[in-house]
Amino acid sequence: MFKALPFCLLLFLALLFQSCDSKPAAKASSASPASSGLPALSADLAALEINYPIAHEGAQPGVWTSDYQAALKLAEQEQLPLILNFTGSDWCRYCKLLVRDVFSQQEWQDWVADKFILVHLDFPRNQELTNEKLMAQNNELREQFQVEAFPTLLVLEHDGSLLGQVEMREDNSVLTVQRNLRAINRRRKTVVQQMIAALPEAERQEVQAMYDKVQQDSKKLSDMAKEHEENMRKLQQGIIDMSEKTEKAIVDSIVARLPAEKQAEYQKAKKEMQELSEQLSQWLEKQPEQSEQNIMLYRNFQKQLQEQSDRIADLIDSD
Repeated sequence: MFKALPFCLLLFLALLFQSCDSKPAAKASSASPASSGLPALSADLAALEINYPIAHEGAQPGVWTSDYQAALKLAEQEQLPLILNFTGSDWCRYCKLLVRDVFSQQEWQDWVADKFILVHLDFPRNQELTNEKLMAQNNELREQFQVEAFPTLLVLEHDGSLLGQVEMREDNSVLTVQRNLRAINRRRKTVVQQMIAALPEAERQEVQAMYDKVQQDSKKLSDMAKEHEENMRKLQQGIIDMSEKTEKAIVDSIVARLPAEKQAEYQKAKKEMQELSEQLSQWLEKQPEQSEQNIMLYRNFQKQLQEQSDRIADLIDSD
């Protein structure tokens, strides 16, 4: 039976189930993907090859590289965020779909060229596609960021600190990934400061104080993590709450500057999303059987919620 889970957790689980098996074989295997527990790749996906360059040494904006340290150094120099793509290039179905539907598209390549430092972290089955140095680097980064599934796209600040993770969807496209990246990019210190500076005078001081508190508490959290696990948990929740308040204040300010008809459209989409969320929660509280009909109903809820989320994102995000 379905369990009544928090709405945000349900969406997270749904996205997680779309990812590939989290543990590719450590060595190349002669077994087929199907026999190893993975869904077999279709002929067109199996034949799909990456059609963009990936450097193994050095880094430059908008061009994928496997050299994480060079990418991190360049990010610091250029003050640009990084995208880490944890992938299984020769076995992971959704990784190949991401290449086909996003990374290979000219629209993506043009858009990302001057915005991010791109890092390709591959975990292939065919060991001829990698080497010991890359394997050691990639495994260390996978452990550092606790990556459990492929593909995983992480966004880092130019100093290497984690900004967020791009949501993976069944229908990933250039637009859906762009939406995620724009939202994550708003968390960058420089972007937040620019947005706070643009707030009305009456709000600026309060929002700045909230943001400064987030930064201070983040440092405390890092210092206390090893010795004060319980204190760390409480502080982390406070950071999340304060970050949400900061984000809400900024988004509310963006909406307030929209034309009246756009504000009305935003409020309508927000209301419809809240109503759908309540309907889904009420339905899950009844613990419906996991039948084909109920699975379809659940997916329909997800689809409608995603549509409203997309509407809201398009209203408040723009280059």
